[in-house]
Amino acid sequence: MVKNSVLFSIIVLAVVVVDQVTKFLIKTFLVEKIEIIPNFFNLVYITNTGGLFGSFKGGNLSFIFLSLIVIGVILYLYNKLVVDKITAVTYGLILAGVIGNLIDRIFLGFVVDWLDFMFFGWHYPTFNVADSCIVIGIFLLFFQYIKKK
Repeated sequence: MVKNSVLFSIIVLAVVVVDQVTKFLIKTFLVEKIEIIPNFFNLVYITNTGGLFGSFKGGNLSFIFLSLIVIGVILYLYNKLVVDKITAVTYGLILAGVIGNLIDRIFLGFVVDWLDFMFFGWHYPTFNVADSCIVIGIFLLFFQYIKKK
């Protein structure tokens, strides 16, 4: 179990650092949209005071409160469960994503989003590394639940 706690901690730290560094670089150096793959992928600088793919605009304070609750729940569950490697990765990704966006909300008043995708004319909501990790972690959690059933 000690190895899994180390794995959990490394994932959380690494993801938070990568998330914050990429957001810093975007805020500092991206002046205008950069088209990476035409009609598919752009780098942009978007500020998001809401959550859940840009919904609930202006809900920054509510999302700070919700983030603190989620962090508490994850840490509580992590300490109560028998934690295998996949569980350590799952909870680590979710926790890191929540922390990464929480840092933005507290210090900036918004979340920095910068990954911009389009699929066959449909514009996917702009997101960041933290958002990606939350979504991946939730999918892993879902698949673990299905596997146990």
